[in-house]
Amino acid sequence: MARITTDKTTERVGRSVNGSTKKYADEKARNAINAMDEEKTFLTHRTRQTDFDLAVLKQAVADQNLEKYGLKVGDQKTINGHTYVIAGLNVMKGSSTPYRLTQNHVGLIVIPHTTQAWNASGKTYEGADNRGAGYLNSDLHYYLKNTLLPLVKTDLGASNLLSHSKLLSNAVNQNGYNRFGEATGCASGWTWEEDCFISALSEVQVYGATVWSSSGYDTGEACRQLDVFRHYNHTEIFGGEYPWLRDVVSASLAALARHHGYASRDPASLALYVAALILFK
Repeated sequence: MARITTDKTTERVGRSVNGSTKKYADEKARNAINAMDEEKTFLTHRTRQTDFDLAVLKQAVADQNLEKYGLKVGDQKTINGHTYVIAGLNVMKGSSTPYRLTQNHVGLIVIPHTTQAWNASGKTYEGADNRGAGYLNSDLHYYLKNTLLPLVKTDLGASNLLSHSKLLSNAVNQNGYNRFGEATGCASGWTWEEDCFISALSEVQVYGATVWSSSGYDTGEACRQLDVFRHYNHTEIFGGEYPWLRDVVSASLAALARHHGYASRDPASLALYVAALILFK
């Protein structure tokens, strides 16, 4: 009799413990879901700003807190026809300078609403004026540094921009294998470009992964998805425009973010839209 009572007591205790554990797990799951719902509500249910204040943005950078100042990733501002979109806080922050920055900053995507060939030659291994191969020597990168950057400095103030070293492709094996599974070319080398203020986005920064990128040499330091693309599809940021990305796809093709909403590639000779990342302090 005593044994039976003990078993029933044990069974009751077991039910009680298991019930408490389940209740705790359910409550923890509900809290996690509520937290995600609150974040989603803030990020997606509030209309994106279209004219944020640069002075307020500077305060948010100093405080490392966008929400405190009523800002969020995806908010934008247009100056002199160029659109600037908040991509995230400290997108290139780290402990090793100049490759990563120790100074607080915010990443801004600049959309100039202009078009430019990745390489007018139609070859990812041959930039204009015999500049050489890869994104580093491309017509696109040359345009961003020499045409767009001076305009950005006028818009935002040169002293408000940060530079750092970027690891960019500088060689293309014309017979290398790529994501097509074909020996039609791939990026085959890279080098650090010091004191760089601007560059096109990588596939990883947009999609969170490589898609058409031909090799690891395409991604370099741009190896983290930008916060803005964790919450918005690229079509919500670029609209009907479809900007070039910095990834080599083959000896004649480069990557782009297609305006229909998918990852794509096109002949490097085409004049397509442009977008780039800058760092604002």
